[in-house]
Amino acid sequence: MIKPYSAYKFELPSFIFVCTVMLYSSIMQGQEVKVDSVTKKKYITVDVVKTYERIVAKGSYNPELLEYLGNHYYNVHNIVKSKIYFDLLFTKCQRSKISAKAVAIYKTL
Repeated sequence: MIKPYSAYKFELPSFIFVCTVMLYSSIMQGQEVKVDSVTKKKYITVDVVKTYERIVAKGSYNPELLEYLGNHYYNVHNIVKSKIYFDLLFTKCQRSKISAKAVAIYKTL
């Protein structure tokens, strides 16, 4: 019995090597590393508003934090949340630690 002739002869180890190289090259192209163009350092983005909301939910009432949240929601036109954080600011914190800008915004709410 005569074996059929195959035009494509390959060895298994070399085939595995080529497949491995192709796999790693496709994985490396799929990754995206964000680098600052000026300092050449890697960075990630953090949602500060969600982080501050979690801190407030745990019961930590820092005047700067509450004022930041109130100002943020006031600037994005979410008056309901802005009023909630300004109410917390004025009930939980001393009046001397609250800025004049926060007082002016609170009066408009």
